[in-house]
Amino acid sequence: MTETGAHVAQGAAGAQRDWLPLAALGVLVTGMLFGLLLPVYTDEIVWRFHERAWLDNGLDVWLNDICGPNMVAQAPAFMMPVRWFSATVNLALPDPLWVRLTGVVLGLALVAGFWRLVGQLEADAERRGLLRALVCGMLACGFLPLLLIFSRPEQPVFLAALAMALLAAPTIGQQITARRAWLISAALVGLTLLGLSYHLKGLLYSVLALACLFVLGKGRQHLAPRVLAALAIVVLDAIAAQYWMGRFSCPGNAVMARELDGQNVAAVIITGQASAELLVQQVLGANILGYVALAAIHPYPMSQWMPVEVFSPAEGLVGHALAYLVWLAPTVAALGVVAGFLRRSGWRGLFEPRVVLVATMVAITSVWGLSQVTRNAYEASHMLPAWALCLLFALTLRPDKAIADPARLRKLVVTVLVCSALTQVIVIGRMAGPLAATLEESGRLPLQQHSFASLHYAEVRADIDQAMRQAGMAPGGASGGTGPDGRLNRLLIDDVTYLALQRSYLPIHTLGVMGPWNGPILDPAAYLVSRNSDGIVATCASLWQEAADIAARSGEVCAVNRAQLLALAGGRPFVPANHTEDLPLADGAYGRD
Repeated sequence: MTETGAHVAQGAAGAQRDWLPLAALGVLVTGMLFGLLLPVYTDEIVWRFHERAWLDNGLDVWLNDICGPNMVAQAPAFMMPVRWFSATVNLALPDPLWVRLTGVVLGLALVAGFWRLVGQLEADAERRGLLRALVCGMLACGFLPLLLIFSRPEQPVFLAALAMALLAAPTIGQQITARRAWLISAALVGLTLLGLSYHLKGLLYSVLALACLFVLGKGRQHLAPRVLAALAIVVLDAIAAQYWMGRFSCPGNAVMARELDGQNVAAVIITGQASAELLVQQVLGANILGYVALAAIHPYPMSQWMPVEVFSPAEGLVGHALAYLVWLAPTVAALGVVAGFLRRSGWRGLFEPRVVLVATMVAITSVWGLSQVTRNAYEASHMLPAWALCLLFALTLRPDKAIADPARLRKLVVTVLVCSALTQVIVIGRMAGPLAATLEESGRLPLQQHSFASLHYAEVRADIDQAMRQAGMAPGGASGGTGPDGRLNRLLIDDVTYLALQRSYLPIHTLGVMGPWNGPILDPAAYLVSRNSDGIVATCASLWQEAADIAARSGEVCAVNRAQLLALAGGRPFVPANHTEDLPLADGAYGRD
C-alpha cells in the first residue's frame, strides 16, 4: 500500500471510531426533542392564516382587513399548491400536539439535510465527521434547538434553501449530463416557488437558487437550462415581491401603516422616519452576532414564548458568552480559510463554486440583518442555520495543510461542542420543571399569555362545542352561517379556538381586533358587524368585557352569536381611528422583543 493510500485508510478508520459526530448529534437532537414540552406559541397559529387560501376561495387573510384589499388578497396561482397542501394537512391534524410534532419533524429534517450536505461537500472521512459535529454543535447552542422546532414559515423556507444546496453540491467541479442539468434546474425553480409561497423570506433564498444555477456542473455546455431557470426565478420573484410587499403594507390606514413601516429599515427611510443613529445601529446590527444573542439564554424570552425569570441574570451572561464563542470561533476559522484560498488563487478564486456560495450566504444574511428594525427571536431559526451553511461552504475549501489539518479542526469542534452541551445542561436543567408543569394545563397558559398547552385539546374542543351550542351556533364552523356553503362567516377566534374552527370562512383573529395589531379598531363590535361576522368563539380572557358578559360560556371558552353581536354594536357605524394619539400601540407584546 502506498503512503497516500495508508493515510486515507488510517483516516477512514479514525472516522469510524470518532465519537464526536454522534455526540454532537445527540446533544442537538436531545435539545430538539426537549422542545416537545414547549407550549404552542401564538405565531405558530397566526401564520396558519397565510396558509388557508384553499379554504377561503383562493384568498389569503391576515389578523384583520383594516389595511385595505391587500389584507384579504387573491394568492398568485403558483402559490396555490402550497396553500392546498398546508390547508389539507392542517385540517387533517387539528390539534396543538400535531403543531408541535410537525415542528419537531421539520427540525429533524433540517439536521438530516445538513448531515447529508457535509457528506457531499467533504471527501475526507475524518474531516467529514468533524464538520458534521461542528454544524450540530453550533445548532445545539442555547435556545436554538427550541427555535428550530417553531412551526413557522422559516422552517419550510430554509428547508427549501437547504435542498437547493443539496442539489448543487454533488455537481461542483463535475461533468453532468444535459438531462441532469435540466432536472436540477427545474427542481431549483420548484424549490424557489416553495419558499416564495410561504413567506417574503423566500425572496432572500431565491438568490441562493440563482447561485446554485451559476455553480451547477463543470463548464458552460449546459447554459440553456440554467439561463431559462434563472429567468423563471426572476419572474417568480417579481410576482412574489409585489404580492408580499403589498401584504405587509397598509394603504388603508395611517395608524397601522406607521406601525408596519417601523418594522423595516427601507420603509423607515422611505417614510422619512430614519435618523443617523438608527442607520448606524442597523449597519452595526447586520452582523450575525445579533442573531446569536437572540438565540442565547435569556431570563425574559420574547413575548413569553417560554416562562420568564427561570434563568438568573448570571446564567444569561454565561449563556451569551458561550453562544458568542460557539459561533465566533468557527467564523474566524472560516475567514482564515477563505482568505488563504483567495491569497493563493488570486482573482480567479472569486469564481470557485464554494466561494460564490459563501459570498451568496454572506449577502443573504447581511441584507436581511440590515433590513430589520425589529428583530424577533424566531429570526434566529433561519439566520443561524443560514450562517452555518455559509461556514460549511467556507470550511470545505481546504486551501493548505495548516488549516486543513484535522487536528486543528478537532480542537475547534471540541470547544464548540463542550460550550453548546453546557448551554443545553442549563436550558434543560432549568426549564424541565416549568415546561413539564404546563403539560398538566389545557388551553391558554396563565403565566405565558401568548402560548397555550399542546395537550388536552379534546377538553378544550368539548368546551368550544358546548359554548357554541349554548349560543345557538353549529359547532365546527362548517355550517349554520352566512358564508359560502353555509359556513360561519368572519368568525372572531383566537389561538386556542382556531384549530377547532378552521372550516369557518375568512376568520378574524382577536390579535387583529383587540390586540397590539388592532391598529385603528377602537370599537370591536362595530368592526365585526361591518364585516358581516357571524359571531365570536374565543377564550373569555381574550374578549372585551361587554362581550364576555353576554357570551355563552363553557370552561374558558366564550361564544357570542350573530344577534348578540348586533346588540353589542347597538347600530353604531364602524369609524376607524386614523391618529396615533387615538391608539397607543402596545410594545413588548405579540411579535415584539
